Amino acid sequence: MAESKKFVGTVTNEQVVAAIRAQHEATVRAKSTLAQMVSVARNRGISWTVIGEALGGITKQSAQRKYAPSIKADREAEERKVAELLGLTDEEVNTLRTWGDSDRDKSSR
Repeated sequence: MAESKKFVGTVTNEQVVAAIRAQHEATVRAKSTLAQMVSVARNRGISWTVIGEALGGITKQSAQRKYAPSIKADREAEERKVAELLGLTDEEVNTLRTWGDSDRDKSSR
């Protein structure tokens, strides 16, 4: 079994924990930014294949599995806000959603 190496130096445990916390926060922000960029790419009609390649060569299916649910949730939240501001009925919202879905389907081909 490999011997574990202990950190030696003048850095305190509190500083190590603070560095871990800072790195975690930076990672969370980076993941959020990446998800937003994938959403922008899809809104611009960039294919899942191209997005997968940009994400390190993952398959389009892997990219979809990872990001499509959050993109859909964000879109639905935006739709609810707009519907509320415009005073749209559920039926009107569903009609608009159907139109938007058919446009997105055409752009992903």
